[in-house]
Amino acid sequence: MDDDRLRGRDLVLGETSSLCAFAQVGHAHTLLDWFGDTLWVVREVHDELLRNRARFAATERLVRHLEDRRRIVHLSAEGVTWVARMAAYFRTPCDHGRKNVGELATARMAREMVRAGHRPIVLVDDRLGADLCRKLAGPVLATHEVVVDMVRADALSPFEGARVWRGLKRSDADYQRRIRRRAS
Repeated sequence: MDDDRLRGRDLVLGETSSLCAFAQVGHAHTLLDWFGDTLWVVREVHDELLRNRARFAATERLVRHLEDRRRIVHLSAEGVTWVARMAAYFRTPCDHGRKNVGELATARMAREMVRAGHRPIVLVDDRLGADLCRKLAGPVLATHEVVVDMVRADALSPFEGARVWRGLKRSDADYQRRIRRRAS
């Protein structure tokens, strides 16, 4: 694998929404081809992927890949407790009970991995995930930048890149601007 994809880190920890942005448009396989066996998830994200299988058929491919290669990591007991306590601070009265658990668990796992001597980078798609990871562990890899890199490398066509981009709830004008800027 091209080390530039990992920005010098040794593994990618994926968040649910980043993975589902690819799965919802049928490009889980493209994401898996891009990151290969360097893609890992924390158990809480795996659980969220299992719940999303009915919504996005391609999620099954992600689940099988992660399970078959044993790329699911578990938080320490202290980490599980921390996530349970912190989740309440990030929920509004209208949110479901598991809201932001994947982001919190991923950020906490990144921190635990750093302390164990690993060098993870976290694939995130929103400000909360990025902020949590920066506060707890360090580097993040923005999903929208991965989409641009994939289009630039012809791993995704500009049309397919735009489909993933829309799943990230980002503006089409921003996508077109970034694609043009990268092409020049």
